[in-house]
Amino acid sequence: MKISAAALFVLFLVSSPVSASSVVTSQAELNWSGMTLTTTGSLVIDCCLPVPEFGLASSTANTTLGGQAVQSKTFFFSSGPLDWSNTAASSSYSNSDGSAAAEASTNNGFLQSHSLATTLSASVSRNSASTSAFTLADFDLSGHGTGAFTFALPYTLLVSVVSDGSNSFRDFVSADASVLLMLGPGVVQGGFAADSLSLNQTGPLVDSLLTRSGLLTVSVERNLLAVGTSFDVSLQIQTHAVAGVPEPSTLLLLGCGVIAVLTFARCGLASS
Repeated sequence: MKISAAALFVLFLVSSPVSASSVVTSQAELNWSGMTLTTTGSLVIDCCLPVPEFGLASSTANTTLGGQAVQSKTFFFSSGPLDWSNTAASSSYSNSDGSAAAEASTNNGFLQSHSLATTLSASVSRNSASTSAFTLADFDLSGHGTGAFTFALPYTLLVSVVSDGSNSFRDFVSADASVLLMLGPGVVQGGFAADSLSLNQTGPLVDSLLTRSGLLTVSVERNLLAVGTSFDVSLQIQTHAVAGVPEPSTLLLLGCGVIAVLTFARCGLASS
């Protein structure tokens, strides 16, 4: 019995032992220790002291067949030391088809998040990791004059995918990372700055690395006079990573499309 080239192609797509090892990563950092405060006009800042109120680090990792691991750590000023919130959370899960790991921390205003997802076989799977870190502090400013003050915080974002290159056309990956700086209430509602990076691919995968570093800046017009003012500063970062192998049905559709194209091409040649 003869088997056509198109039929062999479909059989290869559905049953071949494809090595589907792909790794996708996302990272985010927001560093309070590098904060700068500048002013314009006649505004002079005499004192700017943070009072920590709340901090949260959370992480989630799961695989389709393996399960899920979740961890969350919370800091409240009323029950903790007088410093920036120190919280950390990490989660991981793995099986023979894939793995995922996530970790986040709020170390004295230095927020870090990292998510990683991996496919380890050609079996259908969806492996994902996600994190978030959040810190809220109340600031008491004292000074005099009129003008604007600007907060600036350094940040770094990274998303990447690495594949072993052996027939990774079946894999799909996605990654995103984001940072947020927000001021208020008490100054200007809605004063914020944010940035994000994202990466999405479906097979064949191409090794990719995207990074961005910069400053999140928020400027506010304010008359501090002699009595000072108080307002909240919120810092937040998030990461997410997904790596998986899709259901065979999508591959069957692709194979049917190839057969249809070859059939019509053959009929066209015959009629001519």
